[in-house]
Amino acid sequence: MIATKVLQDARIGGSPLEKSTRYVSFAEKQEGDFLFYKEPRLMASPHRDAYLEINRALFETYRDLIPPMMAFIESETPRSTGVSQGAYNRSVRARALDALRGLLPASTVTNMGIFGNGRFFESLLVKLRLATLAELRELAEAMGGELGKIIPSFIRRASTEHHHFEGFREFDAAQQSALSNLVQSIPAGDPPKEPNAVELVEHDPHAEARVLAALAFPETELPLAQLREWAAGMPEAARAAIFEDLADLRGNRRHKPPRALEMVYYTFDLLGDFGMYRDMHRHRMLTQSRQLLSTRWGYEMSEELRAAGLAGPFEKMMDRAAAVHESISADYPSEAQYVVPMAYRLRWFMRINLRALMWMVELRSSPQGHPAYRSMAQQMYLRVREVHPHLAAMMRFVNLEDYPLGRLGAEQRQEGKGQ
Repeated sequence: MIATKVLQDARIGGSPLEKSTRYVSFAEKQEGDFLFYKEPRLMASPHRDAYLEINRALFETYRDLIPPMMAFIESETPRSTGVSQGAYNRSVRARALDALRGLLPASTVTNMGIFGNGRFFESLLVKLRLATLAELRELAEAMGGELGKIIPSFIRRASTEHHHFEGFREFDAAQQSALSNLVQSIPAGDPPKEPNAVELVEHDPHAEARVLAALAFPETELPLAQLREWAAGMPEAARAAIFEDLADLRGNRRHKPPRALEMVYYTFDLLGDFGMYRDMHRHRMLTQSRQLLSTRWGYEMSEELRAAGLAGPFEKMMDRAAAVHESISADYPSEAQYVVPMAYRLRWFMRINLRALMWMVELRSSPQGHPAYRSMAQQMYLRVREVHPHLAAMMRFVNLEDYPLGRLGAEQRQEGKGQ
């Protein structure tokens, strides 16, 4: 799961699709062991036994809690008349896996496919071959071997034997050195405060005028600067009416607003569990940057786990994982990320334009969404509404409700399609 995030960071020219932790169980063993990455540096270090033990214990707890979690959900949310048994069972299972996926460590081996063009893969191979983590370099060799069979000319510059590659290596090393010097120049002060789950760090005070000018621009012969002056002088009530009219034209969330909304950007500082981050990170039309996975910011636990009386085993495993992470990170800070369970919070920032934000929060707040990222999407919408209420009104399909079996409607519709 660590590697998939690095692969997905390559945004231009590629399209990834990853195995779900919500609808697919990771409880099964293959060849006598659970599917987690045996990190080479750690396997050759004094941390080997602790690494293997905590990973296996996390998977065992995940596996053992699935049946009682499903039984509790069934008792709390009985099947209603008219709901098929199949759709109900799949919804219950998805809800149980949702509640328990926080136990899965970042070392979990998953599946991901990538469709991309030659330029994308050449750039990706260079990035992977220069990476610190051994897993990424291993993937580069395996990927390069396969791509070399079909598009060797497209990826030739990514070969370590190519005369350009040494330049890539030198540039990467110089850049890392510059960033290290930058961090060392930060004066020591108070420890970082725990951030809010969603903090709007930056927004454009001229957002409405920028959008109105961009809306009008292709329909006139006037320069953009002049249109912005015109929009800035428009009465607030008139602006609100225009945005309300545009919002009324949308019949569902797939009715996309004009590209003029891409003129406005928001920057968020976000704190959420790694599982939630994996879902939010899949959005492409934005800029995201994350800090190392750690156990510093605590973890999230589903209220259903507590209500089911299963909080004890979950909390025990979180504490054990935190102790192992702390021990390993003293020697191997990057590799220590592999033992961090998905329930632990990660800090990242996101810079996104209004049009992309609209798509994201409407999609991620839909009933079938995971409760954790539904909450984050809802909060992002609310932060925008506080500073730009007229623009936020265009997000007509943000869902602020809560749902006990969010997948049920989607499962019923899926069954209907198969009949």
